[in-house]
Amino acid sequence: MAYSLNNLGNLYLCQDKYEQAEQFFLRALHNWERELGPEQPKVAYPLYNLGNLYLKQGKHEQAEMAYRRALHNWERAFGPEHPNIAHTYHGLGDLFRSLSNDQQAEYSYQKSLEIWESTVGLHHPALAGTLHDFAVFRQAQGRYQEAAALYQRALEIQEDILGAQDPATISTRTAFTALLAAMSQ
Repeated sequence: MAYSLNNLGNLYLCQDKYEQAEQFFLRALHNWERELGPEQPKVAYPLYNLGNLYLKQGKHEQAEMAYRRALHNWERAFGPEHPNIAHTYHGLGDLFRSLSNDQQAEYSYQKSLEIWESTVGLHHPALAGTLHDFAVFRQAQGRYQEAAALYQRALEIQEDILGAQDPATISTRTAFTALLAAMSQ
């Protein structure tokens, strides 16, 4: 049942129905904690999703706590190199970027990239997503050459795997094109 609750939470999160999403994530969390204990890897799924929800809501402390608990559970279960951990570091990168904590954001994005590259290789949509968000971070820092290289790498992966008309590809292409135009002025 907890899987279904967690999935319903994700559905509501995608619809920006935050109150309903939180209720389902919390119910999934409580069910798994009650049945399995608080440090089991399954408990980390609703925690990670709560981190995403709280980040969208600007509840930064709650987001960080949820991400950190998810990270702890997954690292205990899977070791330091696992796609779930890469997702969580990506979320932490987004969180710290929104807080203008450049040092922590950079560390988190770099860690996510390292894990993606070692687990899924150099050509995967999840890697491209982290590359895109790291490029946004670099662009905000004024490090335009680095941002352009990250966008370009993300775009190559997305066009090849997702196709030119995928929303993620279009988003990266639009950001990359705007950056190149600004750099040429």
